[in-house]
Amino acid sequence: AGIAVLSPHTAFDSCREGINQRLATGLGLLDIQPLVSVGDDPSIGTGRYGQLDTPQALDALSDRVKRFLNVDRVQVVGSWQRMIQRVAVGCGSAGDLLEAARQQGCDCFVTGEARFHTALDAEATGMALILAGHYATERFGIEALSGVLKGAFPDLKVWPSHREQDPLRWR
Repeated sequence: AGIAVLSPHTAFDSCREGINQRLATGLGLLDIQPLVSVGDDPSIGTGRYGQLDTPQALDALSDRVKRFLNVDRVQVVGSWQRMIQRVAVGCGSAGDLLEAARQQGCDCFVTGEARFHTALDAEATGMALILAGHYATERFGIEALSGVLKGAFPDLKVWPSHREQDPLRWR
């Protein structure tokens, strides 16, 4: 039928201009680095971390996350007034990167979803945690990838799915 499907999922999460890099950039982080490096190229790896231009309260950072990802709600672990300077991000279900974020000296970890025990671990160790939804932390990246592919292959018709939607509903 002349249809090809590209599904780079995890590789696109971690590549140089992938979803995690775009998430960190979209949140305004500076000096962005991979949270966990992979291979010889220091710009490739799982997750990202960086600095906010000025420290801000967890409440303000959660609002920034909501605006960038276009979501109405996020789940938060930590005091609303806690000041945040260094932030780690991991799109999708990246709760297993909490320890790496802690090792990099991050004050807050932003991801899509995490297990309850990960939230308890964050709370017990003083790490703020923002959970914005698995779908929300990845969909914007797929839309951006569509634009990149359109630019690279102008003779192809490229688009992100118009039917895909978050299967989880918030009330």
